[in-house]
Amino acid sequence: MIKSLPFWKIFCLALFIGGISLSTFAQAANSDIYHVRSGETLNGIAHRLGLKSDDLISRNHLKAPYRLREGQILMIPEGQSSYIVQSGDTGLSLAHRYQISWQRIISLNHLQPPYRLREGMKLILPTASLKSHSEDSRDNHLNVKQIVGGAQPASRHDNDKAGQPLHFGWPAHGSVIRHYGRTDNGHVNNGLDIAASIGSPIFATEDGHVAYTGTHISVLGGVILIQHAQGWTSVYGHLDKIKVKQGDFVRKGEVIASAGESGNTPRPQLHFEIRHGLKAVNPARLLPLRK
Repeated sequence: MIKSLPFWKIFCLALFIGGISLSTFAQAANSDIYHVRSGETLNGIAHRLGLKSDDLISRNHLKAPYRLREGQILMIPEGQSSYIVQSGDTGLSLAHRYQISWQRIISLNHLQPPYRLREGMKLILPTASLKSHSEDSRDNHLNVKQIVGGAQPASRHDNDKAGQPLHFGWPAHGSVIRHYGRTDNGHVNNGLDIAASIGSPIFATEDGHVAYTGTHISVLGGVILIQHAQGWTSVYGHLDKIKVKQGDFVRKGEVIASAGESGNTPRPQLHFEIRHGLKAVNPARLLPLRK
């Protein structure tokens, strides 16, 4: 007859059978973890997390040839921290608070459209020792959807109600040189392109908070994003000098920037979008008729 084993012996036996040492188990209890996704490699994960492959190998006691399987759990070495998203947080505000790029947060956490945070979500963030000296320049890979998604406040549930349109005003004095929608060459314009001279004023289309300013967005160059009431957002691109900063409250008609020809535009102009959530809306339907 087999005698019952003490609990501690059963626990140690289970760890031995599972190939996990007591020291490893203790480390895991106090460590951030990473779930391996299909097709991922050790080098790819290390690059995504801003780590050295050798650090991941050492931390997880991996053996050559270092093949990973989907669902495998890796312990993240020191140098990463985690953050639990609070109600009202935005991706852009967290990037600003921790002085890292929003693009880096998207990449580290596998964020997908609509790039919106949820209350209680756990984010991986790089600590100071892993921050790149060129974090700001990494924003050149952002697109408008990522920026707009990063400006949406975290909540428990989605709110798809469009609400009532605000009273938007024209952001520049020039004429429209390209309208919203598909063009003859198949390109889709998500807003209006408005003629401008370099240095001419750009105005806030409605009251709101500045959710983002950037100068290195690959397509649009200098960019401002203003978050308005009821989930509306306005986007201003190809800017020269930006006169506001993230977090500022601006009034309708206030000068927020001067026009330029940054990004991939061949001539000075303003690229202007109005979005509800991530969805681009034809600005011409919301702007007043010009006399």
